[in-house]
Amino acid sequence: MRDVLDFPMIGIGASTVVIKPLGYFFKKVSVTSDSAYVVIQKLATNHKSLMLEFLKQDSVLPIHIIKDKMQIQKNHIYLNPPQKYVEFNGNCIKLMQKKGHKLSILIHTFFESLAKFKNEQIAGITLSGTDSDVSKGIEYIKDKGGLAPDSKRFDGMAKKSIQNEAIDQVCPVHEMPARLKAFFKNKKTHQIKTQDSAEQSARDVTKSIKNAYELMHLPLIAKQTTNSVLITDTQGRITFANEAFVKLTGYQADEVLGKIPGEFLQGEDTSLETIAEMRAALAEQKAFNVDIINYDKNNQKYWIHIHCEPMYDEEQKHIGFFSIQYDITRKKEDEERIETLTRLLQSRNQKLTDLNKSLEEFAYVASHDLKAPIQNIIGMVDLMKHDEDENYIQYMNMIQESANNMKQLIDSLLEYSRSGTLNESLAKVDLQELLQDVHHIYKSQLDEINARLDLNIEVEYVVVYPILFKRLFSNLISNAIKYRSQIPLEITINCYKVEDQIRFEVIDNGIGIDAKMHDTIFKIFKTVNPNPNSTGIGLSVCKKITELHHGQIWIESELEDGSRFYIEIPEL
Repeated sequence: MRDVLDFPMIGIGASTVVIKPLGYFFKKVSVTSDSAYVVIQKLATNHKSLMLEFLKQDSVLPIHIIKDKMQIQKNHIYLNPPQKYVEFNGNCIKLMQKKGHKLSILIHTFFESLAKFKNEQIAGITLSGTDSDVSKGIEYIKDKGGLAPDSKRFDGMAKKSIQNEAIDQVCPVHEMPARLKAFFKNKKTHQIKTQDSAEQSARDVTKSIKNAYELMHLPLIAKQTTNSVLITDTQGRITFANEAFVKLTGYQADEVLGKIPGEFLQGEDTSLETIAEMRAALAEQKAFNVDIINYDKNNQKYWIHIHCEPMYDEEQKHIGFFSIQYDITRKKEDEERIETLTRLLQSRNQKLTDLNKSLEEFAYVASHDLKAPIQNIIGMVDLMKHDEDENYIQYMNMIQESANNMKQLIDSLLEYSRSGTLNESLAKVDLQELLQDVHHIYKSQLDEINARLDLNIEVEYVVVYPILFKRLFSNLISNAIKYRSQIPLEITINCYKVEDQIRFEVIDNGIGIDAKMHDTIFKIFKTVNPNPNSTGIGLSVCKKITELHHGQIWIESELEDGSRFYIEIPEL
């Protein structure tokens, strides 16, 4: 029968009295040992084993109670159930019920099954008491390796095995993992037995022990830290995940072993640039630090900071990656809140700046333009006091005209102030329908002057403040009517997309505007061409409405050559 395993298989024979030494052994086993461990414990049916609970305290490797035909995985520990005989068949473990047999041959049976496979990647370790079962078992696997604890505790068994030449070497329990690693690396088989002094055979593996000791500390640190830790092989597949990772993600360690983290942790909002950065670093075996959005088992996203380092063995051969992951979700949420508040403050500051500028303009207008109609009224009243009635009607008409002018000015100021307030919500509207409504308002006026209004609309819907947006186009059409030339008026409204913006063009063939005045026409009460029906605020209102939609407005025009107004707002 052929062994299909491509990693070392280590059998360990143990009794109930060696739980503590076995704990010493697994404390020194690294998650990068790339071996599988099967512990065969002699245990009666009515006796509860504490082996599982003790090993969980000492080992960072996953631990399983053996089930029939269980597949073997590297970096895992397997414990036999009570009163069950265990055999190894090359790639899995089989359970058998052998009635009438003594418990003493449990280890013998398993070691014998190991010995059937002529594979240098198999070793036998004995951590048991003095009986013929253990002695015979390690004889079966002499060419595979044997190992026992301190000879002071189990002197009889150790001496018997040594006398039978079934033991290649002896060493303390805590050195066994490093020694095994060194032996497997050289593709030799060994049986190891402990003795009182480690100095006798430790000199030739000092370098291997040193490097194994350093690697061994990685899982010990990972187990104690509150941060998430992953260890992967050279292909990026997980070989170890600590409890903090399980708590953070909701995935159990046995669910993720052998998987690539990005295959189940990344999602819709994970940055593709960050993923590319990590992949490039892994491909070049370089360290990296990134912040990235991951997703837990319940598809809830969280922010993580990953610090990843490549790992190398004593010969500087790349053996995988070690990453510590810090949950920075709260930090990112705080940063987002701060950024949102900053933007809000900046927006409010800008509005205050604009308001102060408007107030300055208003103060100028109030001190200048509002004085004129009031002075006229005062003057007319004074004249009426000294008149003998012949000019009374004329003075009354002048008073009425001045009062109407003042009313129109006040109404205009009110309209301008209201154009900057939001008394409605954004809504998705049919653009063709909205502009048809504006057209309808001016239809009779356009018909009266034999004018034409054409709509060329390529955008079906826009998200705007509907009433304000109608006022924007109403003011531009009204402006075109007021400042038309002697030829029949033609107005064209075009609409189309420019990248992520929606652009409008309002074109007329009116009298045009001198290029020198383009910077002032959007200011309040700036009338380029005097008109009795103009208040000088129409275009300033258009500018305010456009800015409320986070857009911009500008003009292209020359005298006697009509005007072309451009409006751009973001597509929402």
